[in-house]
Amino acid sequence: MLLAFIPTLMAVNRASLQGPELVYRERLIGMISLVQIIRCFSFLLFSMLAACSVNTPAPESVNTVPVSKSWLVHCESSLKPLHEEGKSSKTAYSKGWIAARTPAGHKIMLKGYLEAGFVQVTDVASKDQNWFLDAEQPYAHLRKICRQTMEKRKQGGQFRPGLVRTSRSKTGVYTSFVFDDWSERQPVTRLVVFGDSLSDTGKLRRRLQMAPRQPYWLGRFANGPVWVDYLEVSSGAAVQNHALGGAMAAHRTRMSNEQLSQRIMTSGQFLVTGSITHQIDDYAKNYLKEKQGQPQDMTIGILWAGANDYISKEAFSNSISALLSKPTSEEGYNIVIDRVIDALKEHLLRLRDLGLRRLLVINLPDLGKTPMVLNNLSFKTGADDIDEQERLLLFSTRLSELTRSHNAALDDMVLGIRQSSPDLEIIVADADTILEGALSPDFTKPAMGFDLISNQVTLSGAGVERSYQNRCYAGMSLGVLPSSASICSNAPRAVFWDLVHPTTYFHCWMAYALGNLLHDQGWMAAMPEADEYRAWCELVADAY
Repeated sequence: MLLAFIPTLMAVNRASLQGPELVYRERLIGMISLVQIIRCFSFLLFSMLAACSVNTPAPESVNTVPVSKSWLVHCESSLKPLHEEGKSSKTAYSKGWIAARTPAGHKIMLKGYLEAGFVQVTDVASKDQNWFLDAEQPYAHLRKICRQTMEKRKQGGQFRPGLVRTSRSKTGVYTSFVFDDWSERQPVTRLVVFGDSLSDTGKLRRRLQMAPRQPYWLGRFANGPVWVDYLEVSSGAAVQNHALGGAMAAHRTRMSNEQLSQRIMTSGQFLVTGSITHQIDDYAKNYLKEKQGQPQDMTIGILWAGANDYISKEAFSNSISALLSKPTSEEGYNIVIDRVIDALKEHLLRLRDLGLRRLLVINLPDLGKTPMVLNNLSFKTGADDIDEQERLLLFSTRLSELTRSHNAALDDMVLGIRQSSPDLEIIVADADTILEGALSPDFTKPAMGFDLISNQVTLSGAGVERSYQNRCYAGMSLGVLPSSASICSNAPRAVFWDLVHPTTYFHCWMAYALGNLLHDQGWMAAMPEADEYRAWCELVADAY
């Protein structure tokens, strides 16, 4: 969800510290981290300135493609370390990209042409004359091939597959591919995603080469695949993902109450991650040839952003307190929400103007129910006699109010776009309801299967009592600094991975909800039955 959340993502032994000593130590850790992050930003700037299917025959001439003029199929891979008794569990770590190989050990080549950043496949080639790609389920078949390729490597049973992409030799650029010309297809064959760390599938990691690191999985801000990964696999649609961890919906705006440390931190973040505007600019410039948009009837544009514009202020007492305690002021959330919603509207209209006619925008889950609440030190109420738990409950309440206001304004904005652009299909996905379903077993049927007991924390004060789910990973921010902090024992069924990001198991259900919504809209095929899908989510979460 963000990169600028560094100071509050620090692990602290809260049981041994209290009052001013605890505040001092957390601020000290935050400042040490700040210095290291600034050094990393400086280095980055200098670096940038220095230069299960049954095989059926594929289309005719499948084995006549010149290998030298084709794209090679690659599999993103990670290796899950063996668990050592008595030691903290760890997540899988990257092993890079591995060339997919047929059962006989031959590489697989794709022949085609670039279309709006996707390789439109016309033929498939391999020196293995006895191998053919399943023309009815090409995505599923290639993922199967990736799994089989990894299983044949040393420690094969510990390998975990990520993305399946194609690449020109030695370019280091891995591209999504589509099979529109092969067989009868779904109404939509490609998804183009814009957003922040909730959707990032490794772009920030590839850019920074430093975060997020283990125990975060392959550059995802989670302990395994994120919703984009799950939806790509379950839907069979190709994904072009521009989402970048830390990105904001609106342009960076300096506030009058900013301290120097905040200005350096937030400006540094924006320099690296930018806003959604930068993602769409890149998409328009580098992916759309001769100002031609995506094939309109085959593509969905997905936008999920806005959280960073609010919670990036949490690390600084003056900013978060002004945002939440004075909602109608220039720096209060009513004004900030207007700015964020205006920016989101601008992004959606820009995507429309670039040729997209099917758009999905996702609202915010309740920020007041995240583990950020339980670990907050920065929010000030102005009252000297307020109890600590009462302070946190008030912080939670204000964040929930902000979330509801944002989501209501988003609905109104989308309704206005529908009315002014009747040729545009645009829908809103309710992430808040999805989170509510995860946190309330009786709220949704069938039950999603989260463990809500192990990480539960209850706050009470002023006659109010509320339960929250704490974070699973209690280590240093984004794995940047060494840490001996442990991962919770129920990680495969926990709701939240860190202070603001959900676990891979939640992401799996997020993808299910989005897939059902897209099916109801008539854009994609039906998702599996809930029980079957839950078994798949459990299988993946246990493996990663």
